[in-house]
Amino acid sequence: FTLTAGYELTLMAPHFTDNQIQAIATKVAQGEIATRELTRMREDAMTTKTPRKLKEISRQHKILANGAQIGTISPPSYWRAKATRSSRTCYG
Repeated sequence: FTLTAGYELTLMAPHFTDNQIQAIATKVAQGEIATRELTRMREDAMTTKTPRKLKEISRQHKILANGAQIGTISPPSYWRAKATRSSRTCYG
């Protein structure tokens, strides 16, 4: 290997299993994989996908007086702590 290939394999180690690193190292030694491809593989493994945004489910109940809404009641934030990212609660 070249020094660069060895360095790239070292950086890849936390993101791949030992068997995968060994297979990649064998391909590098045989000349099947270039250093640029190692760099691309490492960068792809290091980029994390952004987590999906959790949906905020509205569970407010309207308070009506004479047919007009005068406020809302929302459940306590601990009820929905895992369901939503924010704990904005409006007590009307």
